[in-house]
Amino acid sequence: MTDKEITHEGIVVSDASGKVMVEISPHVSCAGCHASNICNVEGKEKKILIVENNENSNFQPGTRVKVSVSRIQGYFALFLGYILPLLILLISLVTAVMLSVGELFAGVISLVATALYYLILFLSGKSVSKKFSFKIKTL
Repeated sequence: MTDKEITHEGIVVSDASGKVMVEISPHVSCAGCHASNICNVEGKEKKILIVENNENSNFQPGTRVKVSVSRIQGYFALFLGYILPLLILLISLVTAVMLSVGELFAGVISLVATALYYLILFLSGKSVSKKFSFKIKTL
């Protein structure tokens, strides 16, 4: 694993039909990461990550593993989850205000546009998730 990857340690929960479920717990090393303020892994609760086992390795439940994704894919996820919705919110708000629809209605339009984006992102989850490939390695 290199500096060009984002890594998290976790524990295998299950390994079935080519998919490994890994429980990612927040830990002390997140404090040193520059992206810790916006990272969804950091937090008080544990996260479950499903990783495709392309190498046909056998991971036993309870095994400590390291899960990684390339930084480019991490930045793409950041763009899809935070930057693009912010741009949609701002552009729709400015456009609605410029069309003189009233501030309240402009705010509602921008919130609806952002919610619609998140709905579309949610509904296209399988096709979006294919753009991300996680690697898994035992510690």
